[in-house]
Amino acid sequence: MKKVSTDVCIVGSGPAGALLGLLLAKKGHEVILLERFSHFNREYRGEILQPSTLNMLDDLGLLEYILEQPHNRIEKGGIYASGKRIMNFTMEDLSHEYPFAIQMAQATFIEALLAEAKKYPNFSILMNAHIKELVKDEDHKIIGVKGTIEKEPAEILARITVGSDGRNSTLRKLSPFQVTNEHHRSNLIWFTVDWPSHLPYDLMYMLTGQNNLFMIPKYPNKMQIGYTFTKDQLSRVKENNYEEIKKLSSQQFPEIKTQLDAAKDFVQLQVISLTLNQWSTDGFVLIGDAAHVMTPIGVIGINVALADAITAGNVIGQSLNEEDYSEEKLTLIDQERKAEVDMLQNLQIRIESIIFTTNPMISRIRPLFINIVSKTPLVKKLMRKFFFPVKSETTLSKI
Repeated sequence: MKKVSTDVCIVGSGPAGALLGLLLAKKGHEVILLERFSHFNREYRGEILQPSTLNMLDDLGLLEYILEQPHNRIEKGGIYASGKRIMNFTMEDLSHEYPFAIQMAQATFIEALLAEAKKYPNFSILMNAHIKELVKDEDHKIIGVKGTIEKEPAEILARITVGSDGRNSTLRKLSPFQVTNEHHRSNLIWFTVDWPSHLPYDLMYMLTGQNNLFMIPKYPNKMQIGYTFTKDQLSRVKENNYEEIKKLSSQQFPEIKTQLDAAKDFVQLQVISLTLNQWSTDGFVLIGDAAHVMTPIGVIGINVALADAITAGNVIGQSLNEEDYSEEKLTLIDQERKAEVDMLQNLQIRIESIIFTTNPMISRIRPLFINIVSKTPLVKKLMRKFFFPVKSETTLSKI
């Protein structure tokens, strides 16, 4: 069995894991990053970097470099009902300094972060790593992970082990933490079509009763569409081979009927919100969706995970310098991040209850209500709270 020791072992090279690895390597700590797959080309992962995230990347000295990578720039969006645009919003409403969001393929973003991390000899990434168990000492404290790397048995011992392995986290399941709340009201079908040349590259959301549509620009010239439906509609949607989705989408948005007719490769996602009683214990931390699953509402999941990584980078860096890997020390991550995450998850659930309503009266008055409220200062205030919350401290030196 291959045995390796390191300062930090990060399991999961998603955006949060890759950024955390870079930040800790920059500070001189030895980092081993484990990735389950052999590549990062996976569809329908978080790809929208909101203005708040651009702000944080700028603080870290990474924004200019990230903007050099292939991406779409998104400056505005709208909500539609019955073929009419009932609400407009701009990214400038969220930030005058960063008046845009960007859509970047997650593989492109991760590979850009890893290219920087690999400049440090104290950083390494191991692909095809499948973790099976946590390694514990005689006091039952977590001191690493065990599994296979390239199909060979391996054990990685670390002063601190970090789980950043996403919404279906293995490390969460292996951890001593308890799920305190799990919310699952609806499902989402993702698919991709060509972006119609006559439409602007905006974020679009279409209210269509119980079944609504998200439309997101996808680099370089695609439209990623999310079709929402309730749990009890799932079997019917699958039975008719998704033709109902094409038909209803075409009725609500005839401008893209040609593109919808050619749609294929539908992917289902359960819309789940999940919280844990804690994220940290002695020598062990969970971040991102491993610690708190966000729903697709507002496309903020990747942004929340990156904020976790920055906070974790600060706390873990201090922990290693002080040789203090205790729960008391590492729980500073929870203390800084949990209130914001709880607030955002609660807002997501409230918004979901409105847009996925089965009440016919609410469905009828919803467009008028949104149209009226969108013209008040309240909307900008709520949007800023949702998309641009108080940022985590980015006290690390620029990359």
